Amino acid sequence: MKRDHETNEEYVSRVYCP
Repeated sequence: MKRDHETNEEYVSRVYCP
């Protein structure tokens, strides 16, 4: 999940790596 203070887009990029 979220590691630190990352933007929503970075978080989505991590979770939904296309």
